[in-house]
Amino acid sequence: MIAEVNKFGKVVRFKADLAGAANNGQACMAGKFGYEYTNDSLRLKRPYVREDGILKKATWAEALDKISAGLGNHAADEVAVITSPRGSNEDHYVAAKFAKTVLKTPNIDSALNADNALLSRLETRIGTGAASNPIWDLEGAKSLLVVTGNPTEEQNVLAVPAKKAVREGAKLVVIDSRETELTRYANEWLRPRPGSEALLIAGISRAILDEALEDQDFVSSRIENAEELKQALWKFDLAKVSRDAGIDEEQIRRAARVFAESDAGAIILGNDGLTDSTTERVVDASVDLAAITGNLGKPSSGIFPLYQGANTLGARNVGAVAGDKGRDIQGMISAMSSGDVKAALIMADGVSGFTPSLRSLPAALERLDFLVVSAAFDSEITHHADVVLPAATYAEQNSTVTNLERRVQLLRVTAEPRHEERTGWETVASIANAMGGDGFVYSSASTVFDEIAENVAVYAGLTYELLQSGGIQYPVFTPNSEILFSDSDSKISVSNPDYDELAGSITSDKLTFAPGRVLNQPERDVVVRKPAEMNYVDREQLIQIHPDDAKSAGLNEGDMIQVKSDNGHVLARGKAVFESPQVGLVGSTTLFGELATEMHELESADWTPHMPGLGLSSATLEAAPVGQGTGAAAD
Repeated sequence: MIAEVNKFGKVVRFKADLAGAANNGQACMAGKFGYEYTNDSLRLKRPYVREDGILKKATWAEALDKISAGLGNHAADEVAVITSPRGSNEDHYVAAKFAKTVLKTPNIDSALNADNALLSRLETRIGTGAASNPIWDLEGAKSLLVVTGNPTEEQNVLAVPAKKAVREGAKLVVIDSRETELTRYANEWLRPRPGSEALLIAGISRAILDEALEDQDFVSSRIENAEELKQALWKFDLAKVSRDAGIDEEQIRRAARVFAESDAGAIILGNDGLTDSTTERVVDASVDLAAITGNLGKPSSGIFPLYQGANTLGARNVGAVAGDKGRDIQGMISAMSSGDVKAALIMADGVSGFTPSLRSLPAALERLDFLVVSAAFDSEITHHADVVLPAATYAEQNSTVTNLERRVQLLRVTAEPRHEERTGWETVASIANAMGGDGFVYSSASTVFDEIAENVAVYAGLTYELLQSGGIQYPVFTPNSEILFSDSDSKISVSNPDYDELAGSITSDKLTFAPGRVLNQPERDVVVRKPAEMNYVDREQLIQIHPDDAKSAGLNEGDMIQVKSDNGHVLARGKAVFESPQVGLVGSTTLFGELATEMHELESADWTPHMPGLGLSSATLEAAPVGQGTGAAAD
């Protein structure tokens, strides 16, 4: 990204770098429009310390004294460190070093490391929790499989080459209970019963073997225990898979042909709405599918994980993840609520209690004995803090980040901090030094990175000087490092799926709400109102339900109904239509324009953490109160 800065040091625009290997001139919505918070006049400018229940201005020295006493007064298992999803590699590394050597706690995680099961399982299966191929390899793919992921919103830059490939003739299969933008491009959209995704993917692999569509040379030469995998897949009778996943057998076979008959197939892998155990099984089934079709180790193929957080991969690489017997982000929140964790340091740039995976965080923080927050703004995260420290943003520092294709990139200062703000690594190093830590004297971000290169294997040999000319993918200085398994002598380990185990993941005893979002539905009537300078989308909201679920709830097609979460929150309200393909599955699709209006109207300079995702949730159905309007997240 290239920042344009005016004479007052204000960032006026970010634009994608046309020469950048990572994005080829493309940028996500947050990258294009989410920078304005860096200029906001309400940003925190100096430290604050709570005295007599009131946050009062303080010097850095006074704040550090209080932090040293507050954090140092607790046992290792009673403290926790949460790092910023926007934090640099340097920020995460120094925080991890602080947690390990000063606090001596294994309780550390990045705030948006909500996809740990997905990335950890990929680390086990392909050696990294990242993409096996460069993002722009997707342009040349001849077939694409997207599994429970929404790349047009979650990883927008990745979605661009994927959609370009489809426009150029690539075939697309989507496995997802929700309607997303890519389902509208799909040759085959499979909407299985929630929890049956791994079973369905294994069924696709079985269909490929049935029709001899596997890459026989690759299977015989590159896959370890290939025969055992085949024997396991033969037990996946497609009639049973069809019954249990709720997908017609012929559609399963069509999907298998679409993916396997091309000579370059890529899998875009998410875990939206999946439990950790189901996620691990989906990863296993996907790696097996990629392996039997020969879609690992060559261009325009491979596996691409979708995850939250701008630098989640960098955080994981440098150790900002829960250690042995440590608590991850959700474990820390639970332990704060129960009183087991009593003190915490939170690097809160980009951390919001409105983010779906962090909604329980603000209430948990209220129960702490001592809380330190480094943040750009006062928020629900700083509300109960004992010490608040002013944070520099990504626009105000030299640092590095690592993207999903394993590319380490250098960020450059575009605007100098104007007040007493400090970067994440500077803040944590200051705290560590105040607490008597050893080895936290750094002259610059580049010296931190030099230490990272010495201690983190995947960054070995990298320097700021090398990164000046552009991002570099790891493993560094390895031939064909852009594509994993490109060495023809490398072997791929496969799993042997068990039918009963995969079928046991299927959700059958409750309703699941699967919200969707697309740019446009030309088959639906819509009115755009334009009061003043704002556009508003008006249209009738439809709630897709199955007739059997309607009968159970005493509802009829055409009734005005509402979908409620387990805690009584109204998730959606609209007219019931009998269009759900599965018993127990409730759907509703909104337009992206509605989201854009909602974000514009937020009274928050930093709006991107408030963007609602499309996560699945258990739900109930009931008749809507008379006179209530329609809409998503109605209350």
